[in-house]
Amino acid sequence: GGAIGGPLKGPDNGYGPVAVANGYDLPVQHGFDGSGRATGVTISGDFSDQDLATYLAYFGVKRTGPPTTRVAVDGGAAYDPSFSSSNASVEATLDVETIVGQAPGTHLVIYLIPDLSSKSIEDGYNRVVADGVVDVNNSSFGGCETGDTAFDAAVEQIAQQAAAKGITFAASSGDSGSAQCGTSFLGVGGSTGVSAPASAPHVVAVGGTTLTVAANGAYASESAWSGSGGGTSTVFAEPSYQSAVARSTSGRNVPDIAYAADPNAGDSLYFGGAWNGPIGGTSWSCPVYAAVQTEVDQRQGTRSGFVNPRIYNAFAAHGYGVFHDVTSGNNGAFAASPGYDEVTGIGSTQSFAFSGVE
Repeated sequence: GGAIGGPLKGPDNGYGPVAVANGYDLPVQHGFDGSGRATGVTISGDFSDQDLATYLAYFGVKRTGPPTTRVAVDGGAAYDPSFSSSNASVEATLDVETIVGQAPGTHLVIYLIPDLSSKSIEDGYNRVVADGVVDVNNSSFGGCETGDTAFDAAVEQIAQQAAAKGITFAASSGDSGSAQCGTSFLGVGGSTGVSAPASAPHVVAVGGTTLTVAANGAYASESAWSGSGGGTSTVFAEPSYQSAVARSTSGRNVPDIAYAADPNAGDSLYFGGAWNGPIGGTSWSCPVYAAVQTEVDQRQGTRSGFVNPRIYNAFAAHGYGVFHDVTSGNNGAFAASPGYDEVTGIGSTQSFAFSGVE
């Protein structure tokens, strides 16, 4: 497929796909657009095919993958065209515009669940695994991991079953900084905590950054986004793949990696028949990762499944030859620093180089 071009920004002044495609040097800029692969989104709201088509047309992205497959789970979910931060259809639209905008050759499969209850999410995930269609399953949602530890355990079990079929699970690390489990002011006077499903060791936890690019979309600089969810799990032990980098050995460290998420340097969004960006959150960074991993799978000619160890192995072997180190900014209780940190994880990927070694 062709490389991603088009204007750097949309009419809403949000970044267009080229900012991510060039900024993180996605494999799509080297001929790997997701063709022959499938990318899943599990979400509690539907999107409008017309919104997606209009977004892609404005930015000159030619979709070559098959038509979207919609899978209704437990009755599914509808499209709600009213723009609000709490509307799951806005979330779904951000997910699909990001994924198809970066990987226009992929087969988009959206698993529509009626709400974000533990049961609905688990049922959605189990359907993803049962179908066995997608390479990557994107989850742009989360909540405090200590709220329902039975859910945490179920997610980890389902993610292991997914891995056995080669399916990679990824989830947003959250938009409440270090305080996913309570309010705090700069990490003071509140409780720290991390988000589920991102904290499950068999899920890739995707944090957030502020991305600055040149006029052509080339990477200029990156800092931590203050809302990037991160910290140490109190539910899951530190996984072996983090042993070389973990800041805390008391539990799973979150996140693993990070991409653009800052709404103040946000993504363009066409929703409800209008331009409604810039928009951000780890609900943007997670589908960026989903597109990257889809293209990694295409380049390698196979699904990757449980990629967490491979991500850390790539870091151990190649360091910041295949990642970007994010060393400034904080999420409240934790500060970005050289190497791994609980705000941006390892950092963002130099994605084409990364795709050759992951």
